[in-house]
Amino acid sequence: MKNLFAIFVLLLELLCACGATAQNIKYRKTYLQPWAVRPNYNHEIAPAFTFADAVVLSEETEWQINDRQNTTIVTKRSRIKILTQQGAAQCSWLAVPEGTDAASEYSDVPLAQRNNLHRPKYFDLDITLFHARILKPNQQLKTVIPKDSIQTETLQYNNKPRFAYSYHFYLDGLQPGDILETEYSYFLPFMFDYRRIFFNGILPIQDYTLKITAPAREYMVYHL
Repeated sequence: MKNLFAIFVLLLELLCACGATAQNIKYRKTYLQPWAVRPNYNHEIAPAFTFADAVVLSEETEWQINDRQNTTIVTKRSRIKILTQQGAAQCSWLAVPEGTDAASEYSDVPLAQRNNLHRPKYFDLDITLFHARILKPNQQLKTVIPKDSIQTETLQYNNKPRFAYSYHFYLDGLQPGDILETEYSYFLPFMFDYRRIFFNGILPIQDYTLKITAPAREYMVYHL
């Protein structure tokens, strides 16, 4: 009887693992969809950033928080000029969702594990769009079909364990002189309580736009 119970538990764990890895991957169908925005080959770099490995020419992030439907949609578009081989290596990886408050997101992760564990991870995250393309110095355009993987973590929610996910994309073919353009959008079936949003990062940013739409939240106060 004990052996049958052990087999049942093993099968249940395998089923849960399969469910964790078989997340929504419909975003792969959007890799080759047409872009709504024409490629922009302008790459003027501020003198203060000429010695950087890469420079974010522009970054636009939009949070659409619907209090009535209890949902969140996040959209991000970025243009990055690659200046060195190290910059190409740095920008070849992109994780979704990206962090907004590292101190809070990693607060329960031991220091020794932080290099191998991505935060944040969300429950029921649905990526609805992912685009990446490389603009070459000779004005050739390369659409990137990334290699993607899913990182799964078991987190406690309402005193119960639940699977949470982050999606990781490898963008092959970046070289110094290239411009990397990416855009993605994801849907969350809950209202994200962001509390704090930090938009500083490893790379210098020349132009940054943050837009937050929260129709029913008339009481919201922002400190910039």
